[in-house]
Amino acid sequence: MFCINCGTNLQDGVKFCINCGQPVQIRPVSQEAPKAAEVPAAAEEATVSLATAATSAAVSRSTVLPSASAAWEPQPQPQPASWEPQPQPQPASWEPQPQPQPASWEQSPQNIPPVGQGYVPERTTEAKKEKKKFPVWIPIVAGGVLLAGIALALLLIFGGKYKINMNDYVKLYFDGYDTLGQGEASFDAKAFRKEYSEKLKWRKKSYEEQYGSPVDFLIKVYTGSLSKTEKLTNGEKLKYKWKLSEEFPKNIMNADISAEDFEVEVKGLEEVEVFDPFEGMEVVFKGVDGYGYLDEIIDGPNVEKYALYVYPEDINVMYDHNLSNGDQVVLTIGDEDLIDTLVAGWGVLPSSLDKTITVQGLEEVEAFDPFEDLEVIFSGFNGSAYADYVNNSSLDACQALYFQTDSYDGLRNGDEVRFFIEFSDEDKEVWAGRYGMVPAYTEKTYVVSGLDHYA
Repeated sequence: MFCINCGTNLQDGVKFCINCGQPVQIRPVSQEAPKAAEVPAAAEEATVSLATAATSAAVSRSTVLPSASAAWEPQPQPQPASWEPQPQPQPASWEPQPQPQPASWEQSPQNIPPVGQGYVPERTTEAKKEKKKFPVWIPIVAGGVLLAGIALALLLIFGGKYKINMNDYVKLYFDGYDTLGQGEASFDAKAFRKEYSEKLKWRKKSYEEQYGSPVDFLIKVYTGSLSKTEKLTNGEKLKYKWKLSEEFPKNIMNADISAEDFEVEVKGLEEVEVFDPFEGMEVVFKGVDGYGYLDEIIDGPNVEKYALYVYPEDINVMYDHNLSNGDQVVLTIGDEDLIDTLVAGWGVLPSSLDKTITVQGLEEVEAFDPFEDLEVIFSGFNGSAYADYVNNSSLDACQALYFQTDSYDGLRNGDEVRFFIEFSDEDKEVWAGRYGMVPAYTEKTYVVSGLDHYA
C-alpha cells in the first residue's frame, strides 16, 4: 500500500508513514471516483477518517509507550476550502515533525485520484532520486577480454606452436611408359612459403642471425628422395625417405615439425603394347648328336614388324661347338638400350630379351672300330725288328684316318707296341658331319711275336 500524503510504498499493517510521519489512511476498496458535486462531502469524510485514524494511532502508542499521556484526545481540525492535509498532534513522548510539501502542490478534491482503479501513487522527488549503481561485471569482463587477448598474442609469438607435417608439401611426378617410367619427387617451396612466411618465428633473436628466415631454413635442411626413379611400373610401391641435412636445437621456433618416411604407389604411366619377339622364330641345328651345331635362325613375323634382328653371334653359346640333343641354347635379341628404343620409338615393349632353346633333331652318330681291319706287321730278327701296318678297312671314315706308333725298331718278341690316331673334337665334328660316324676309340696296343733268331 502507499501513503496518501507522500506516495511512499509501505508494508501492510503499518499505522504511520515511515517517510512523512502522517497517519496511514486505508482506502475503501472498489469505490468509484466522486462526481464534481460530491467532492466537498468526500473531502469531509476524508477529514473525519484522518482524525479517527490519528486517534487510533494515539491510543495504540499510549499502549506501547507508557510515558504517553492517557488523557490526550484528538481535536477536530478546521477544513480549508481546498482541503489540505494538516499535521496531527502527537503524544508528549513522541511528536513526529511535519514534512515539508512542494510549494506548487495542493491537494484539492479534483486532485484526489479515484481509488480501486489500479492507481499507484507517484513518489516524491527524493524517492525518485535513487542513486544508479554502475554494474560491477562490466569492468571485470572487459579486463578479462583484454587479458585473454594479451595472453593469446604472447602465446602465438612465444609459446604457441604450429603443427607442420612436411609430407603435406611433397609433390610426386610420374611420366613415361609403363615398365619404363620415370619418377620425381620435389618439395613445394612456393606453397610452404605462402602458408608459413608470416607465421613462423624464432624463439631467440640470435637464431635469425645464425639460420636466416625460419621458412627458408626448413626448406634447406629437410630434403628427401624416392627409393627408385627409373624403369617404373604402374602399381609399383616406392619409398619416399627424408634426410635431415643439418642438426638444430629443439624448440628453435614456434612450430612442431614432423617428417616421416612414407610409401607411394606409381600411377599414371602410359600403357605400352607388349609383344613376344621370339614368336614364330625357328632355329635350325645340324650335325650328329654330340657333334651338332646351330646352322640357321629363321626370323618370326615380329622381327620384321618391330625391326628386330637376331643373328647366331647373338647367342651366348658357341653355335659351332659340339651340341647334343637336349642341350639348351640361349638366344638374346639385345640389351636394355633396345628396350628404350622400342618403347620410345614404337610404343611397344618386348616381353623378354632372351629365350632358351632346347637342341633337338641331331642325327645319332655311329661309332666304328678304326683298328678292326688294321693289319700290324713286324719285320726283322728278334732284337732288331720294326713295326708297320696296313689299313684294310672298307669304311671311308676309317680310310681317312692316319695311324702312328711310338716303336719303330729294335723290337723283340714279347714287346708291346702302341698304335694310335690323333683325333680332336673338331675332327669328330667333321667326321660326324661328313661320314655320319666317328672312331669309337683312338689307340690300341699290340704284342710283338713271330720274329726269327739269328743262327
